[in-house]
Amino acid sequence: MEEMQIRINAIFDAAGLSDDERSLWLSRLSRAGERFQRVFIESFDGDPEMLAFFTSDLRKRIEAVSDPEKLSLVLSEEKEYFADILNKKS
Repeated sequence: MEEMQIRINAIFDAAGLSDDERSLWLSRLSRAGERFQRVFIESFDGDPEMLAFFTSDLRKRIEAVSDPEKLSLVLSEEKEYFADILNKKS
């Protein structure tokens, strides 16, 4: 468990996350359990740009709460982000 926390902190460092952003992720990671922590490491290790996007996305989703208009904007940004990733891989 301690090894995973070290790796998570290294990922945060590489992405340049602020203390507030780290707290945001850590609160979710602690509630989600070890399996999600592993998925977090596999997903974001070596890809600070993707973590920056998902951090911003997570914050926007929290702020949108259940406002359909705000959530729609977040979804549009997500679609554009993933379309760009798919286009780069093609």
